[in-house]
Amino acid sequence: MIILVVDTSGDKGTIAIGSRSRIFGEISLDMTMSHLPKTIPTLDYLLHSSGMSLSQIDILSVVTGPGSWSGIRIGVTLIKSIAHVLNKPIVPLCSLDVLAFHLCWTHMPVYTLIDAARKQIYYAIYSCKQNTPVRIHEPELISIQNFSSKIDCPSVLIGNGVLLLQKHSEKELYNNHFMAPYYHSLPAMLLVKAGFYFYDKNFSVHAHDLIPLYLQQSDAERNFDIWQKQDLKKGS
Repeated sequence: MIILVVDTSGDKGTIAIGSRSRIFGEISLDMTMSHLPKTIPTLDYLLHSSGMSLSQIDILSVVTGPGSWSGIRIGVTLIKSIAHVLNKPIVPLCSLDVLAFHLCWTHMPVYTLIDAARKQIYYAIYSCKQNTPVRIHEPELISIQNFSSKIDCPSVLIGNGVLLLQKHSEKELYNNHFMAPYYHSLPAMLLVKAGFYFYDKNFSVHAHDLIPLYLQQSDAERNFDIWQKQDLKKGS
């Protein structure tokens, strides 16, 4: 079976095509600028350079969040459009879950952390005792200030949220834990591995059931709420 995976959830994006035993092709993207103009031509180039067509793809997979609000929306829309045309199953991936696949070998609790801006992080907790990450705490948005209360034993921390912890938290917090190397993107190998893993667990969905994993408002929604509150104060 062949899987196509799209991740546009962060500053660095990845599009990959692979099987259970190999990666046929992958391209990394700088997603700090406009997402959509880059994603579609990149997918077309990847298919041609891999000698494949969309009709050869058996499974579609996309990172649905948490991460960049606009990036997630574009990746989800792209995969949903392809799935509608080809009638293929979609495996939704949580970015925090994929990060945990880096650490399948550890017996310590694994905390995956992603920078959520405004001194906040997205995080989830995993047990990897069976050589596969099992989520034991659901994805959550939390402030850096409140995160320290969530760690009650020596653990492994991974993701770009670790950099925020080291910058804004007391040194005692991260001195007692193992900080895994920082990864700028979710590697193609792990995206493909996670896609097949969750497909085998029957976590695939139809296109109309694919939902982004937004854990906070977009900037536009947040600004609108602020404007409404200010308007109500003026009215009172």
